[in-house]
Amino acid sequence: MKYYKLLSQDLTSHQGTKWEIGVPITITKAGNEMCSDQVLHCYNHPMLAVIFNPIHANIRKPKLFEIQVDGICNNDGLKFASKSQTLLREISVPEISLEQKIEFAIKVVKLVYKDEKWNLWADKWLDGSDRTVHAALAALAAHAAAALAALASAVAYAARDAASAARDAASAVAYAAYYAADAATSKNEFNQKMIEIIESIFDEQKS
Repeated sequence: MKYYKLLSQDLTSHQGTKWEIGVPITITKAGNEMCSDQVLHCYNHPMLAVIFNPIHANIRKPKLFEIQVDGICNNDGLKFASKSQTLLREISVPEISLEQKIEFAIKVVKLVYKDEKWNLWADKWLDGSDRTVHAALAALAAHAAAALAALASAVAYAARDAASAARDAASAVAYAAYYAADAATSKNEFNQKMIEIIESIFDEQKS
């Protein structure tokens, strides 16, 4: 399986570690706790790396690399962890439109959130029959107590504006998927379904 890592323009990671192509970085500290200095993080799909960047490292104008890992020691359904990683080559950062991100968020939340009324709104947004602000607001208000559903609705609502709202919507996409992953029974199965969803979205665009 291939794995991917986002780095800043000067090839540093979130904690300031400097990377070079072909030079392994290894963590010797004991443990494999996610989001700690015990592991190095990565993703198993380039588009997931882009989608979750806003709530993980939040690297501005990141570079994306295919990497070699010594073996996965942990994962949370969104990102993966290993004790040693080596940059293999730089690849292009996928361009994902806001509309594609919204579609991704809604479809991911639908995997675990089964409320009938919310899913009715979601289906109408997905098939294009109702993408009005009013409908998104109604869905948001009705499901504010359910974090993942509310966030997915908020994404569609935030998309009504431009620049700053688009950034907020990008974060909301990632958080919606984060809460959905947290609700999933199997993190690995959920991860694979996310990959299927984002790839199908791009396949639909090509066809």
